Amino acid sequence: MRNRRQFVSEINLTPLLDVLFSILFIVMMTGTQNEQGIKSAYQDKVYQLTQENERLTEELARSENQKTSYDKYQSDAVILTINNITRNDKHYLKIYQGIDNSEIENIQMGVDKTENTKARIESLILDLVENTDNQPIYIFFYCNKKNIYTVEYMTVCDILNQLQESNKEVFFKVMKEENE
Repeated sequence: MRNRRQFVSEINLTPLLDVLFSILFIVMMTGTQNEQGIKSAYQDKVYQLTQENERLTEELARSENQKTSYDKYQSDAVILTINNITRNDKHYLKIYQGIDNSEIENIQMGVDKTENTKARIESLILDLVENTDNQPIYIFFYCNKKNIYTVEYMTVCDILNQLQESNKEVFFKVMKEENE
């Protein structure tokens, strides 16, 4: 009698190896693409930071030039800076003298306080005119229109115009805020 037992034939591993190599190839390609994406993102970020650094360097140079020109004229003129701000839903004018920004006046504004605002600005500037020996008074009104009502803005501009027209020493300019 013949031995009827048959040995189990060997398992063919070729398809399994094909699948494993395909998966390995896909993983390697995906990893390479991710690496390239990371490098690209890194290079973009480096470029953005370089541009920002250049912009800040230029801004610093402009500020230094401006400070130099302020220093040059500070001994020959009086420099006033007027900023309008909002705090606790109330509008204020902060008035600073010189480049060191020493605050000399803080005026609360409002539609109902326009006459008070005019009187205080006029009093302040006329006192400066009297106390200086015909030095020019340069007034820079840094206006953020988001923090001021039109009536308030017009009031400040009107009084500064009147003071400029009536006093040869007074000069003013409205400077718009950059974030408008």
